[in-house]
Amino acid sequence: GEEGSGWDQNASGLPTVGGDDEDEEEDRKRQKEAQLEAEENAKWAHVAPRWQTRLYAAECVRRLLDVADHSAHYDLTLAREETERQGGSGERLVLHLGRLVSVAFTVATSRIEAMRPAGVLMLLDVVERFAAAPDPDYQGHLLLEQSHAQLGAALRPCFGPEADPSLTASGAALLARYLLAISTTSGGIQVDPAAIRKLLALLTKRLTPAALAAISYPALSDAAATMVRTTSLRAAAALQAAAAREPEARAELCKQMQPSLVDLRSCWMGLLRDHAALSIAGRAAKGYVPHLYVQGAATASREHLEHAAPLVFEAALSMVATPEWVAGRGGGGGGVDWKNKQAAALRLQHKIAAGAKAKARAKGGIGKQRKGGASKKGKAGEANKKGVKAKARGQTASLAPSQLAQIKARKRTAAKSK
Repeated sequence: GEEGSGWDQNASGLPTVGGDDEDEEEDRKRQKEAQLEAEENAKWAHVAPRWQTRLYAAECVRRLLDVADHSAHYDLTLAREETERQGGSGERLVLHLGRLVSVAFTVATSRIEAMRPAGVLMLLDVVERFAAAPDPDYQGHLLLEQSHAQLGAALRPCFGPEADPSLTASGAALLARYLLAISTTSGGIQVDPAAIRKLLALLTKRLTPAALAAISYPALSDAAATMVRTTSLRAAAALQAAAAREPEARAELCKQMQPSLVDLRSCWMGLLRDHAALSIAGRAAKGYVPHLYVQGAATASREHLEHAAPLVFEAALSMVATPEWVAGRGGGGGGVDWKNKQAAALRLQHKIAAGAKAKARAKGGIGKQRKGGASKKGKAGEANKKGVKAKARGQTASLAPSQLAQIKARKRTAAKSK
């Protein structure tokens, strides 16, 4: 009785063996499999995806921003009303703006340099889409202002001395677009002068003639430096053109841009001269000294100059009636004598053009001289032949008849002997 109390007994009173043991064995196997699976999942839970996978994910987000064109995606008030009507979680992008900026910021500040430009471009797409989105919870502010710290932290490495050219180029585009978004008072938006000053300084400190000339990437082609120079100048031109179009709404931007306009003017004019020189099909461009590119990379630099030239031209044109347009042109006060430089450039161009015309005339004159010389030589040869014959006739006419008879006889004798 007590000894077999732990055993299950059948009708004969003997303990049963096998049924419960098999069930316990299966339970142990299932527990072991579940434990192994949990350990395997835990092992891979802390393994980050490869950087190529993360780069692909960032491109997918950019594509999503490109195809999502419904207005509720970019208006927080509409998105909230839609969510309340549906009674569920919102699926509009504006409800996840913080996550979008966080993901783009993580990619833009990655330790892998190849990922950073993609993150900056993703931030550019976010700013493009939400540039005019107001914050309904804070009157007079934009939704993007909530992400100002992250945007500023992502922009600063773009203009560092060791930044990759593609990162600097994309960073210049992002900075210009973000400044355009936060520098307008249209719609009752409040402008933060300190934020504009700090961001603008990142760009303008590189846009002096000396600073542009110092940009160099020895490990890359010369066209990389041209790309950085032209994209930076184009970004500044976008700001100046926008400020000129809306001087009242962008009064703070006009004020912040003013100290840099003299240097920007000279750099913009250099870009336009380079673009004009590369557009000339002839010998005149060979005597030109470029400002932003080198002769060996002229073909690769042409595309960057063509992309920047229209906006730069608009920005330069907006300065014509301002004091900054003529500042430093008279040679006084330690400024550069721009009038003399322009006059010298015009004289050089006229000299080159005159030299080309003179060479063309010289080639035509040589051809005529050769033809004239050949005809003169032919005429002179014929005249010589006629003169010899005439001389011979004159000599025979002066001989006596007896002498003539002797000469004729000699000729007949010589002919017979032959």
